[in-house]
Amino acid sequence: MVSAAGILGHGHRRRVCSSQRSLLVIAMTEEKKTVSIWYFIGLLILVYGVLILGAGLGELSTPSPVVMTELHVGIWWGALLIVIGLVYVYFFRPGRQR
Repeated sequence: MVSAAGILGHGHRRRVCSSQRSLLVIAMTEEKKTVSIWYFIGLLILVYGVLILGAGLGELSTPSPVVMTELHVGIWWGALLIVIGLVYVYFFRPGRQR
């Protein structure tokens, strides 16, 4: 027939199965703290801004033969994205009182 349940079943003293159940039930019954999607979008924009700014600063040492390269568009766009990303992260950060 069927043997007794081992460490993962209810037949053993360690009760791994019951501890797993209590962890899942506790996690589901606690108060849910949500994080706004705009916070993560702000982080993403901030990371993109840092990357674009870094690439723009890298272009300063090796100028390319592109028209109007003296405007340094990568530096301006990177700085703008960093500012926008910081605004989003600040206003939509977790734990902020609304």
